Amino acid sequence: MTRKSHKKSRNGCVECKRRHIKCDEAKPQCTNCVVVERTCEYAAIRRRKPSQAQQQRRDAPWKSVDHNTPQTQAAHTPGTISECAVPSDNVVATTVTTPGQGASTTPLPGHGHTSDPDTPINLHHMRLILHFSLSTAVPEIPDHLAKGGTELVLRLALETPYLLHQVLAVSARHLAHLHPDDFQFFYSQAIKFQTKAIEGFSASQPLGSDACMPAVLFSSILSRHSLVDTLNTRPRGFAEFLDSFVQCAQLYRGVRAVVAGVSWSSLLESELAPFLKWGMSNSDAVTHGHECDQLLRLLAITPGLDPVSRESCRTAVHHLQIGFDDLANRRPDKNPYRMLSTWNVFLPDEFVDLLGRHHPAAAAVMGWYAVLLHHGRHMWQVGDAGAFILASLVEFLGMEWSHWLEWPQSIIESES
Repeated sequence: MTRKSHKKSRNGCVECKRRHIKCDEAKPQCTNCVVVERTCEYAAIRRRKPSQAQQQRRDAPWKSVDHNTPQTQAAHTPGTISECAVPSDNVVATTVTTPGQGASTTPLPGHGHTSDPDTPINLHHMRLILHFSLSTAVPEIPDHLAKGGTELVLRLALETPYLLHQVLAVSARHLAHLHPDDFQFFYSQAIKFQTKAIEGFSASQPLGSDACMPAVLFSSILSRHSLVDTLNTRPRGFAEFLDSFVQCAQLYRGVRAVVAGVSWSSLLESELAPFLKWGMSNSDAVTHGHECDQLLRLLAITPGLDPVSRESCRTAVHHLQIGFDDLANRRPDKNPYRMLSTWNVFLPDEFVDLLGRHHPAAAAVMGWYAVLLHHGRHMWQVGDAGAFILASLVEFLGMEWSHWLEWPQSIIESES
C-alpha cells in the first residue's frame, strides 16, 4: 500500500478504515494509519477467520475434534481457555486464546436475558443441560424414578441458581469421564460450576419454606459429585487420600447442617417423597451379615482408643455391614449400592476426626470400605477406586497392621 493510494479525511486514512487488515502493511508508508492504529488492531482480531478446530467447536461443540493438531492441543492446554463459568445477569464473553492466532470472542447469554429471542445462546451450557439426567449423578436409581426425577431436578434448577450450577457441574464431570481427551476442559468447568453452586447456596441462607426441595436435591448431588473427585484422584500416598476424603465428608456436613432445619414431614408430602422413601429403603439399623465381624473384634482389643473413639469406629463399621447386607440380599425395591456413595454421610464426627489424624485403626476400617467400593467398580463414579485404596492402605500401615487387612486383600485379589 503506498501513500498516494489513500484518500484522506479529517479522522485519518479512509482506505485503512475500510480495510483494517492492511494496516500493518501500510504503517511504514502512511502517516494517517497511526491515527487509527489501535482501532485497526482490534478490528483485525475481531475479523480474523477462526481456526478449523475453533470453528468446529463453535458450530458443533458436541462433535469430536482432532486433538492432534497444534491449534487444538494449544486450546486444550491449561490456562489457554478462559470461559464464563456461570450464567449471570449480564451478557459476558467467552475468549478462546490460541498462541499465534489471537483471540476469538463470542458473547454468552445472561441469566436475565432468556426472554430475548435474539440473545446469543451458549452452546456449551446447553450441552451440559441436555446431557444431565438424575441417573448420571445416581446411577443406581431405578428406571421408574429416573425420568421423573430428572424432570423435577431440572424444573427446580431453573428456579434455583445454585441447584442449576450444581447440575451443570456434575454434568461436566461426567463428560470429563466420557471424553478423556477433553478431560482437562470439562473437569475445570465442573470445578468452576461447583464452586459457584456452593457460593450461591451459602448466600441463599436462611432457607425459605419454598427452598426445601432444591436444598435437599443440591446436598445430594453435591455429595455425589465431591465423592467422585475424591475417589478418582490418585495422590502420591494414602495419607493424601485420607485428607481428601475428610474434606469431602466435612463439605457435606456443612451443607447437611443447613438442610437439617428442613421439615422432614413436609418433604414426605412433597414431590420428593418417592425418592426419599427409595433412598431410605436400606437404612434398617439391623445387620445380618458377618463380613465385618473380624474388624469389630480387632477394634475391641486394639489399644490407643478411648471409649468415644472406639464407639465411633463401631458405628462406621455398622454402616459398612449394612452396605454388605444390601449387596447380598438385593430386592427390586431396595438400593443395593447406596452405601457406596453415602457411607461418609453416616460417619460420626469423632471417626472423621480420627481419619483426619491418620489414626491407624480408623485407616484400617477404610480397607472394608475399599471392598464395598470394589463391588461397584462398574459405576463411573467408582471405577478402580477400591483396589487403589486398599493397595495404598497396605503400604501406609505396613507389616504391623497387615493381619487387619487379610480379608479385604483376599476379596479384592480374588475378584480382580
